Amino acid sequence: MEYLKQWNPDRVLVCGLQTETCVLAAGFALFDAGLHPTLVTDLTVGSSLDRSGQLGIKLWKHHPDRGPGLFSRHDNC
Repeated sequence: MEYLKQWNPDRVLVCGLQTETCVLAAGFALFDAGLHPTLVTDLTVGSSLDRSGQLGIKLWKHHPDRGPGLFSRHDNC
């Protein structure tokens, strides 16, 4: 975290496997560290119970402070 914080990024892109567990935990840890994580939904996949990753995306949206953002290829940059 300290390495990322020294760069003072506007946002940190997050993607990976197990959207509802590992990716979610990484995003919330970044947010709790004062950074601005953004989930790249097109580059995530869920567990064997939810291959779409939609459960993790829904959980990401419901962070208590609404800090983490979402991004997909359908969004405008």
